[in-house]
Amino acid sequence: MKSGRRFIGVASEVTKKKPLIVLKNGRTEAGKKAVSSHTASLAGNDTINTAAFRQSGAIRARDNEHMFGLMKAFSKQPLPKGDGILVITCTGSLGVAATDVAYLNGMRLGDLEPHLKTRLMELLPDYVKTLNPVDYSFSMDPEQLVKTIEIGVESEDIGGFIVVIQGEILDRFVEPLRAVDAKGKPILSCVACKEFMMDDVIKMEKAGIPVCSTVEMATEVMADMYRFGLRKANQEQ
Repeated sequence: MKSGRRFIGVASEVTKKKPLIVLKNGRTEAGKKAVSSHTASLAGNDTINTAAFRQSGAIRARDNEHMFGLMKAFSKQPLPKGDGILVITCTGSLGVAATDVAYLNGMRLGDLEPHLKTRLMELLPDYVKTLNPVDYSFSMDPEQLVKTIEIGVESEDIGGFIVVIQGEILDRFVEPLRAVDAKGKPILSCVACKEFMMDDVIKMEKAGIPVCSTVEMATEVMADMYRFGLRKANQEQ
């Protein structure tokens, strides 16, 4: 970028309608030297770059994995309708991790209405005590997951879903998730060690559900989508 002012002007117009995702390397002095030797151009001051991206509404990807996570989510799923998320997981520790990242990124756990809590309790095993995150502890099957999502869809306080699926049985969830009607609320999934079951990951993503390697990434991407939606809505007013 030879003109920061022009970039901000163009990017500001683009982000009124579409997300602009930027991967900008050369953050350290060593990185700047590598940029210079690779492109024969200057990397620029990273603080200034960060400010330019923020001012224009561009979403800065932290690394390549973050960039691809953002690209998949924005291209396959709608924007969250609120900052409350419903986390549905097959293991409790990842539900806790999603909770931490949600609150660190300006999101929160949504609170189901009383009648929806009652319906959810009827689905849960006796040992499950929390309603968000919903922790099925490796007993989760596709029917439970779909019914839990359908309950969340009816809640005014749920803007999107983070779903943690056991990779060894991922193929069983592809068609049920393809068929679920989330009423315009995004669903992002996490499959730990997904590189070992890439055939099923590809099937899931062809079904329209982005798959992240970590629940932290899925939750962070959901927050990025929410912030973009807020900015877009404010500009339209």
